[in-house]
Amino acid sequence: MRRHFPGSFLLALVLLFGCSTVPYTDRTRFMVLDERQDISLGLSAFQQVLEEERVLTDPQATRQLQRVKKN
Repeated sequence: MRRHFPGSFLLALVLLFGCSTVPYTDRTRFMVLDERQDISLGLSAFQQVLEEERVLTDPQATRQLQRVKKN
């Protein structure tokens, strides 16, 4: 019979220390990245979108988006 202790122990550590509580909902979540990495990735993705996509300037389309945003 094979021993799975090292692998099981490592998995238990990852699950134990990779979990955090969401402040507003008190739900538990599994965190692969820490908060700084998450924010950094979000900012770089936002910059990429700004570089690759055009900014919406059509007033009619902007009004439509504002209506959708409210609902």
